[in-house]
Amino acid sequence: MILRFGVICLCATFGFSAIGMAQTSAQAAMDDLLQHRRICYSPQEVDALRQEMSSLLERANTRGMQLLEFESELASRAEKIAHEQARLSDLIEDYNQKMAYAETAAIEDIKSLAGVYEAMEPRVAAQSMASMPPSFSAGLVRHMDEQKAARILRFMAPNAVGQLSMTLASRNTRTKGDLK
Repeated sequence: MILRFGVICLCATFGFSAIGMAQTSAQAAMDDLLQHRRICYSPQEVDALRQEMSSLLERANTRGMQLLEFESELASRAEKIAHEQARLSDLIEDYNQKMAYAETAAIEDIKSLAGVYEAMEPRVAAQSMASMPPSFSAGLVRHMDEQKAARILRFMAPNAVGQLSMTLASRNTRTKGDLK
């Protein structure tokens, strides 16, 4: 700093802080702009520049801290989301296993019941099946031996056999997990 006629003249060069503040990236940028210029300021202007630079650095530091806190919060949320996704994935796997077991068990139960109806006297089996919803009796017939099912159907009313046949015909594709 050189004092002449009540004015302070500052020579800004790279790596030298004429104001006496610690070197910062903002100062380095300012130094780069001013490195070959001679700028003269009054003492009041120097103080105003110091205050403005201090205020800008303080705001930048505050904002930087806020961003770090926000980044930390986002990382925490991402961790919670990953944990929740893993938990949901486990629940879905457990659900799928239970559903596969239930589906297999239901088909096995229908097959077992179909075997019982096959062993019954056809007239009694027909009376019992006629009282069932067509979708259920169709499931039984589907798992029966065709010859045994035909003997039972002979004893059912024609409209009941028609409904049962329509139900079976509408199942033109095998259902998932069908073991037959």
